[in-house]
Amino acid sequence: MNGLSGLELEDMYQFISSSGTRSPEKWPNQALGPIDAVNPKYPLPGAVGIRLLAKEIKKQPKEYAPAIHSLPPLREENYASVLVDTHNATELSDPNATLIPRKSENLECSIHALPTLIKQDLASIFPSRKFDAAPLTAIVLSHRTTEGLDQWSDMAISERESLAESFTQSAIDICASLKELGYWADFVNPFSGLPYLGPHGEDALVETDERMKYFGFELDDAFCCKVLRHPRWKHYVFAGLIFTDAPRDHPVLSHF
Repeated sequence: MNGLSGLELEDMYQFISSSGTRSPEKWPNQALGPIDAVNPKYPLPGAVGIRLLAKEIKKQPKEYAPAIHSLPPLREENYASVLVDTHNATELSDPNATLIPRKSENLECSIHALPTLIKQDLASIFPSRKFDAAPLTAIVLSHRTTEGLDQWSDMAISERESLAESFTQSAIDICASLKELGYWADFVNPFSGLPYLGPHGEDALVETDERMKYFGFELDDAFCCKVLRHPRWKHYVFAGLIFTDAPRDHPVLSHF
């Protein structure tokens, strides 16, 4: 078989010859490119590949987040977050505040459990509420201002209007959270001195009212009018009042 029949390996191997005339061209034809190159995936004769043993892949245990992380926040937690948002919103409304102000630098939050005599004095502000048996708690948000009340100017008016709007939005959220807890809550409209959410009568609680002394403020005479005085910030203060029948020692109020 083409000169191979006389070899000693003839008895060990069988050769197959194809019939027909072999092409006179030299194979492989370099003009056709490397079509005879060995495919590394199939290195054995006949384009046979070697089955590689796949390395054992160690399965990574799945990580599961605790179920509590996927649950909605408790109403107490939601209320606490509202108070934090209130602090952040009022701090950022001050153009002169530092980037990371101290918590008590420009904003002060105080809680007052009002006794019976004071409740009776404030009853006319909320004519639809009866505070005889239920507690009455006042949440006072005091914000330090850059313009004093004793030096009235266009800048002071603009600053107080901005702080009043910011307080109104924050107070709405705080009252909504307290109502979700099952308590009554309302706040004094800083523009009118009347209840913002509920019905009102003719009595109003403005910042120059003598009843502001119940909440730690004093009143001073300045020129022909009275101005509010804060224990630390003097006349540089804006005060917002929120009222609720939630007790002073309630968990959502006890950390203030």
